[in-house]
Amino acid sequence: MELSESVQKGLQLLADQSTVNHSSFQVLLDVSFRGLLSSRADPTVLDQPELKHMDRILLKQSHAALTTFILEAVKHNADKSTISSCLEELTFSTDRIEIFFSTYQKHKKDIEHLLSSMGRRPPHINDVSWRLQYHMKNGQLDKINEPFYLISLNTENEGSSEDINFTCTTEQLQDLVSKLKDAAKSVEKASQISTNMHRTTRIKITELNPHLICVLCGGYFIDATTIIECLHSFCKMCIVRYLETSKYCPICDVQVHKTKPLLNIRSDKTLQDIVYKLVPGLFKNEMKRRRDFYAEHPVDASNGSHEDRGEVADEDKRIITDDEIISLSIEFFDQTRLVGGVEDKQTKDQVANKRYLQCPAAMTVMHLRKFLRSKMDIPNTYQVEVMYEDEPLKDYYTLMDIAYIYTWRRNGPLPLKYRVRPNCKKMKVSHPQQEGQNNASRSGPESDSASDKAGSPVGAPSTSSSLPSPGTPAQSPHPQLPHGPGNNSSSTVNGSSAAVSAAAGAQTPSRSFSQFSGGSGGGSGGKPRKMSLNGSATSSG
Repeated sequence: MELSESVQKGLQLLADQSTVNHSSFQVLLDVSFRGLLSSRADPTVLDQPELKHMDRILLKQSHAALTTFILEAVKHNADKSTISSCLEELTFSTDRIEIFFSTYQKHKKDIEHLLSSMGRRPPHINDVSWRLQYHMKNGQLDKINEPFYLISLNTENEGSSEDINFTCTTEQLQDLVSKLKDAAKSVEKASQISTNMHRTTRIKITELNPHLICVLCGGYFIDATTIIECLHSFCKMCIVRYLETSKYCPICDVQVHKTKPLLNIRSDKTLQDIVYKLVPGLFKNEMKRRRDFYAEHPVDASNGSHEDRGEVADEDKRIITDDEIISLSIEFFDQTRLVGGVEDKQTKDQVANKRYLQCPAAMTVMHLRKFLRSKMDIPNTYQVEVMYEDEPLKDYYTLMDIAYIYTWRRNGPLPLKYRVRPNCKKMKVSHPQQEGQNNASRSGPESDSASDKAGSPVGAPSTSSSLPSPGTPAQSPHPQLPHGPGNNSSSTVNGSSAAVSAAAGAQTPSRSFSQFSGGSGGGSGGKPRKMSLNGSATSSG
């Protein structure tokens, strides 16, 4: 919170115990909150016996500063740590901070309601009625003989209803209707703009090529180097060779330097990292070329860095390729663990409920949701959400996107979570002749294709599971993912093999992501089951 100098001085007066004693501070605090919540101004609000000994000017200054601080704290929804840090900087004692915060907590909701009620609120129109009348005479002319409209607007403002009546001629009514149509078009246009702003577009790498290609060699940047005068970038080798014969930028002809142009170029690590991450295989191929070169010229490799010699792996550079296999962990998202603000140490049950997968980096969140739905026989009446920490992930995110967005350091499996929630029903209006088609094609609100549902185990006899379901509302929110010895499973996701493994610590012994079952019931027993993930066959036993 930013406080003016006068407010800070007034609060420092309150912090001075020689100026404001304990009882005076408590009374002044109560007076300030009562004055804010009072509907009428009270000129005698500071005429309290406990405040008689204080100088009136200092008293008014302290009261104004305290009132301002209260309003700022409520407007910014300040918590205890924020308030404490602000008051500690103003030399408030711990006791006075505790007194202020306890009083602040008691009246915070009332002040929030007061602040929300301030400002101009136009009335809401509930209904419109009109009546056509005929104007025969008025006070100035004998005859007018023109029709006019009597318009009545039934409005509501803060719970009170009011009728607004006015008259207008035919021309005025037409003008009013025209302006209302223009306003409706403007609102619709603004809504479309807002929708487009939140729409994500997948961009092809070819559309970014003009920003990633060196104009001197026509290839992607290698050791990107930027001219500090004009900020145009090139490959390091290309620009160094070019500046041996010229002192001007190859693109804009800006003079790089009068005598020594190499002094005004800088290595651009950020741009080079972007190029390596956007162009598949570029980093790996470049490292291989460098290793091959220095294998033939071992003498030249003594002064270069590890990256110059091509001795940096993709993992060290945090470069992820589409065909790379990423290890991830998936567990149930427990909201109760986040209520306290700090997650407790994982128990044995929580570790046992975590499963480990190996999937291609190009696999999307949608594929993972389908895998979870089919593996656990989750009905279509429930929605599966994949999350990173407590943030839901979008369906089109790939594992590579998640690793880059959330800066995965490869210091363990990519930690993902999931939760299962009931779907919100949406009302649909359809014509009678389309009802048969709609009933045949209705497969739930998620974007699962018909081929996926055809091979999904949802249509087969379902097995018992500890996930929430319409028939088991009282079960634990932690899903049990049992596994047994000798059960192995693998799945093909998006045409690539997704091997399933479990790990404890740094070791990764092979374990099965077996069918979820709570016992021997369900009629499935130990028989193998077939399912479909994104159109690819998957079997588990």
